[in-house]
Amino acid sequence: MKSKVQTWIRLARKIGKQVLASSEERTDEGVEEWMNQSSRNERIFKELKEPGFYLEKMAKKKEIEQRYTWDEFVKWRGQRERRQKLFIVRYVAAAVILFSLGTFVWGLNSRFEKQQVTLTSGIKPGGPRASLILNNGQEVLLDKQMCMVEADSSVVLNNKEGELSYRNIRENQRETGFNTLKVPCGGEYQLILADGTMVRVNSGSELIFPTRFNGEKREIFLKGEAYFQVAYDSKKPFYVRVHDYAVRVTGTAFNVTSYSDESRVMTTLVEGSISVIGNDSAWNYDLTPGHILSFDRETSRVTTETCDPRIYTSWVDGEFKFRDMRLEDIMKKLNRWYNFQVEFEDEALRDFRFSGAAEKYNPLEYFLKMIESITKVKFDIKGEKIVIKNNKNRED
Repeated sequence: MKSKVQTWIRLARKIGKQVLASSEERTDEGVEEWMNQSSRNERIFKELKEPGFYLEKMAKKKEIEQRYTWDEFVKWRGQRERRQKLFIVRYVAAAVILFSLGTFVWGLNSRFEKQQVTLTSGIKPGGPRASLILNNGQEVLLDKQMCMVEADSSVVLNNKEGELSYRNIRENQRETGFNTLKVPCGGEYQLILADGTMVRVNSGSELIFPTRFNGEKREIFLKGEAYFQVAYDSKKPFYVRVHDYAVRVTGTAFNVTSYSDESRVMTTLVEGSISVIGNDSAWNYDLTPGHILSFDRETSRVTTETCDPRIYTSWVDGEFKFRDMRLEDIMKKLNRWYNFQVEFEDEALRDFRFSGAAEKYNPLEYFLKMIESITKVKFDIKGEKIVIKNNKNRED
């Protein structure tokens, strides 16, 4: 029996490695033979191949390690051999994937932080950094604690520890001025609007908003990315307008991404409910929690699907999370936070896909070394420029 289990484990390891292999690599003969044995085997392989499989299961990595040990396999002797074999194949293959990708995900916070990673560049992580353009055109750097009063004495602005807060002191004031919060690359900032709505503005973004909300609706304008926790007001809906559409809410939490250098505009709902409305009311979609709407600027196509909101809001909690994302797109996100230049020496690497997670307040070298440890990608840091190469000397 023990020899059979060992054979199954060897097969499972091959399956796990095959799942992690690129589409161009030839399928292992043993794996191919196993897949052809039954439709169930083929279904298991496809399940393991799903991009979301390992990220959704990573939280159970320790459970897999602790529960499905060799002793656990031996205890299955009294059960049908076919069921036992499928169990071992499925979970050992999953473990191979989880361990391979998990080394990447957890490695930054464990192995690389424990090692002495040499920090050779001056590229630093971002932090609270922004400027405020007042209604009169004056620009104020939000680099220190301050308290300001608008010219009409109706709004008090408080800036403290990376948060700008507005407070109305004259509710019946009819005139409304617009301010602009500009967050550069390498920055992030939190804003509390006059109605109590919290907005977390990401790097390379701009938010235009009124100093107070008059009339029948609350409306702001976004370029870039922001996370919203909207104060509830059923009589006065809240609108977030981007170049391509508007998001209508009364009180909820959601994330909007609308960078000019990206072809997709995305809205992810965390809690509550929202309506996403195309320009000129060309289309209208209602979202429920755990769903994302994507608008393709090149094709004008709108899609909605279920998602793990944490993937798209992780930046709010101080993390980067990527799921099956192209390396070029990953570097765009990192560039906004670390503020560096990128050059791909090997153009094929732009389409390299990656899934993983890392703390965004760590030095950039940690992140790059982590990618290098499991791939054939090499990063050369030259001042504030990163050259991305194919590491042909790496042996798998």
